Amino acid sequence: MNEETLTILEDESADSSVGTDAEGDSETSEDQSGASAEMETLRNANAELAEQVKRTAAEFQNFRRRQEEEQKRVKVRIREEILRSLLPILDHLERIMAATTQAGESNYEALLKGVELIDKDVQKIFGDHGLEAIPVKGEIFDTALHQAVMMEETSEVPDQTILAELQKGFRLDDRVIRPAMVKVARNFAE
Repeated sequence: MNEETLTILEDESADSSVGTDAEGDSETSEDQSGASAEMETLRNANAELAEQVKRTAAEFQNFRRRQEEEQKRVKVRIREEILRSLLPILDHLERIMAATTQAGESNYEALLKGVELIDKDVQKIFGDHGLEAIPVKGEIFDTALHQAVMMEETSEVPDQTILAELQKGFRLDDRVIRPAMVKVARNFAE
């Protein structure tokens, strides 16, 4: 081969490689523009999701604040209801004090009647709110309802029978809020 032929072959080879590079560059630029578009789409989606997270967090914060405010309002209404229901007791106490001071210290009957009215009102208020006394008279001792503070040895009643109530116990609905303090019979085997 002569020099001229080699030069032509090299030129053709260079031309073909240039064409290949141009095609590769064209594909690369298409890939890059597609990747750029996809990246832009992902960035937009990410920004949208971030905005949704911010909105959701703000909505949750507002919800929590509203719930706390509602709880405060409910507590105020409950206290108001309880205090309103206790006002008749305050009225009775004032009437008793006025009646006993007007009639002198010897007016025991007026004092007793006033105290009975107060007791009746208190029992009604507690009953209206679901509070009830725990029964004890003649019951068998139950650790869930009673607290034994005294025992008496006796064979007149069965073992563990409650003999006396020393302090009333109460339950609110089905929950014991104060056990009854009781004296319990104990039968020792001889």
